[in-house]
Amino acid sequence: NVATRVELSNGAVGWGEAPILPFVTAEDQHTAMVKASEACDFLLKCPALTLGSMLGKIGDILPGHQFASVRAGVEMAVIDAVTNSIRVPWWRLFGGGSNTITTDITILIVS
Repeated sequence: NVATRVELSNGAVGWGEAPILPFVTAEDQHTAMVKASEACDFLLKCPALTLGSMLGKIGDILPGHQFASVRAGVEMAVIDAVTNSIRVPWWRLFGGGSNTITTDITILIVS
């Protein structure tokens, strides 16, 4: 896996993780590390942006299915840092709580 740590200028920290399984995901370990580094280099140099704009720029650097896992890991780190910065839990940022949950269960195709 590839772990990504993002620290905002105000000291808030966020973590994300990308599961790298080349037989399932499009990335291998080396490619994921290179692309995560590219995204982090961008984050170090970019001006302040809204969360939506930031996620869009990350999507431009890590487009489509080819980099979906590493993009999710970097996005999680950014969102985690922002929610820690503003002291709003993830569930509230994404619309609040519910008494029900819809989920997707992955059925493995390997032994």
